[in-house]
Amino acid sequence: MHAGRALAETANSSSTHWERLISSTYYPQEAQPAGTCDFLGRLTVLELGALSLSRIRSTPVTYRRHADHIRREDETFHLVTIPLAGDLFFDQGGRHSHCPPNCFLTEQGDLPYELYQPGANELLVLRVPESVLDGHLPRGASFPGHTIGQPAGLSGLFIDYARSVMSGMHDLEPGQHSLIGRHLIELLVGGLKWTHQVPESDISSVQAAHLRRIKAVVRQRLQEPDLSVVDIADACGLSVRYVHRLFSATGTSMRRWITGQRLLECDGLLRNPRTRLSLAMIAQQYGFCDQSHFNKLYKRRFGRTPGETRAEARRTVSDD
Repeated sequence: MHAGRALAETANSSSTHWERLISSTYYPQEAQPAGTCDFLGRLTVLELGALSLSRIRSTPVTYRRHADHIRREDETFHLVTIPLAGDLFFDQGGRHSHCPPNCFLTEQGDLPYELYQPGANELLVLRVPESVLDGHLPRGASFPGHTIGQPAGLSGLFIDYARSVMSGMHDLEPGQHSLIGRHLIELLVGGLKWTHQVPESDISSVQAAHLRRIKAVVRQRLQEPDLSVVDIADACGLSVRYVHRLFSATGTSMRRWITGQRLLECDGLLRNPRTRLSLAMIAQQYGFCDQSHFNKLYKRRFGRTPGETRAEARRTVSDD
C-alpha cells in the first residue's frame, strides 16, 4: 500500500489468513479465534501519511504479541484501539486493563501483550510509528500502555474525529490524508497529556513528576495487602508528609486513590469471562480481606455488585 493514498478492504473466514493480515497491517502477532465456530473477520485500512487508521469487525479472538515477534522488527509501532462494540481485556507488563466501548486503549508495540475480545466486536485502530510520537511527546515521556476511560476534552475529540474520518473515508481527497493524520496525532497526544495532567493542574511541574512516579510505584504494588504510605514514600525517596501533601493538592487522599485503583483492577477481572478466580479470591488478591466491605465499596463505585458484573460478563459471552 502507498502511504497517504491507499484503501484496502478484506473479509475472510480463515483464521490463518486473518493472522497474516493483522500481522502485515500492524505488526507481527498471533491471532487465536475463540471456540469451535468458524472465524469471521473484516478489515478496512485507510493510510494517513505515516499513520494508518483501520476498522476491524470480527468474532471473538485473542491477539498475542511475543518477544520473538518484537525481536524481528527494525522499527517500533504503537497502537491505539477504540472499541465501538464489545469489550477488550488487555494484559501488558503485569498490568490488566479493561476497555469498554467508546474509551480507548494504548498498546505499546515494543512489549509483549495479550488482548482478549470475548464477544463479537467492532474496533477502530490507529497505528503510529514511535518516531512520529517522539516528535510530539514531552521529552523523556514514553507512550503508555493502558485504558483511557470516560474520555472527555481532547481525548473525547480524538475518538469522535477518528470515527468521523473512518465513516467518511470514501469522500476524502488523496491530498487530505496526511493532514488528517497530523490532526489525529495532535488530538491523541493532547488527550494523553490532558488525561494525566488534569488531577495535577494545581501543583508545580516538579510536584507533578513526583506524583506520577508515586502512582507508577503504587500500580506495580496494588496486590500487596499491607501497602502503606510509608512503603511508597520510602520507595520514592520522599517523606510521608510530602506524599500526603501531594495527594491533598489533587483533592483526594493516597489511601482513597489506592482503593479506587484496586477496585478498577477487580472490575477488569470480573468483566473478563476467562477469569476463574472466585469473588473472594479476586477481592483478597487486591488487598480486600473483608468480602462484605469489598462488596460495599465495589457497589458504591460501579452501581452493581461484583456478582452482578460477573454474571453479566458470562451472559454476554453465552449469548454470542
